[in-house]
Amino acid sequence: MKVAVIGAGAIGSALAEDLCARDAITQVLICDARHSALEELHDRIQSPKMRSFQVDARDVNTIASIVRGSRCIISCVMPEYNYELAEMAVQLGSNYCDLGGDDRITEHVLSLGGPASRKSIWVVPNCGLAPGLVNILCMYGIHQFDSVKSARLRVGAVPLEPKDPLNLTIPFSADQFIDKLSLPVTLIEDGKLKHFEPLSGIEPIAFDAHESPLEAFYSSGSLSTLPHDLLGKVETLDFKTVACPGLAQKMKFVIALGLTDRRHIDVRTHRTYRDVFVRQLKRKTPENEPDVVLLRVSVTGVRDGETQTFVAKLHEEYDATLKISAMKQCTAVSAAIVAELLGSHQIAGGGAAPPEQIVPHKMYFDLLRERGVKISSQWQDA
Repeated sequence: MKVAVIGAGAIGSALAEDLCARDAITQVLICDARHSALEELHDRIQSPKMRSFQVDARDVNTIASIVRGSRCIISCVMPEYNYELAEMAVQLGSNYCDLGGDDRITEHVLSLGGPASRKSIWVVPNCGLAPGLVNILCMYGIHQFDSVKSARLRVGAVPLEPKDPLNLTIPFSADQFIDKLSLPVTLIEDGKLKHFEPLSGIEPIAFDAHESPLEAFYSSGSLSTLPHDLLGKVETLDFKTVACPGLAQKMKFVIALGLTDRRHIDVRTHRTYRDVFVRQLKRKTPENEPDVVLLRVSVTGVRDGETQTFVAKLHEEYDATLKISAMKQCTAVSAAIVAELLGSHQIAGGGAAPPEQIVPHKMYFDLLRERGVKISSQWQDA
């Protein structure tokens, strides 16, 4: 089975490495505009399965000629390219998945359900960690109940050795990081959709296997379509990002100063305040800092006449052997599994849907376990 990956950045390279290690995958095509990124990838992955092509994600016609015949095309580039790449995949008759990151673009990607269904292929956005794995885990928990009262989701990546002043790691683009902390948040409260301010709802939080104190707060873009899909099915859907203490207040200060605005600083350079902040954020934040992904999903409802709580947890640390951050690894592994399931026809039918609606949950978790990503779960009295 041939699979194509668009983007050889942090996630794309980790995804390509995972796919090359799978027996069912016979060829991995990877496209990126940066020659240096492709060179680095070949130095890292010594596999005859991999072929790379230097091409810009915006050059859809050239990419189409390269990836034709792929069972699945995976977008690991900035979200603004996802719709065009998804449309290309449908035209070629290939399954498609991506990492999400922009709810408006995800909505456009999901609009391709009609033509995808007619070709018996799937268009599946939001296949990373959040949105992605956390959505699948939440939906799995909900399916264990006769009726559900609440689903509370907490997930984040924190550095193993935090460094002042920000004490954070940014595995994706700094632009996406800023959007998560500055755009409105949609959740469910008292059975209704409700909008929250990002960086609000700050609460202390602890994880069994992590000694340092942490905080959690509202952030945007990590659930995507889930609040709308669960409306009328749960009374409460509550998601917060986990981070080192103080991050929310620090980012509130930065945003209040206007340093994330897209206003131009001067007309000569056309540089914005956000451009400068993003550049400095990249300079001051290590790219592959040893980190740990902490995730907890708690679903409370009625099961066999009793009120109970299902709790699932993930503690995934930086892989010193692979030299890859836990966030990158978890995100890439999740997307690789969805691509493998799509390409091997393990998901019948066709259309467009987020992974939590169509991925076989048990099969997905078994494949996570095969790759060393272990989720623990337990039942508690409510």
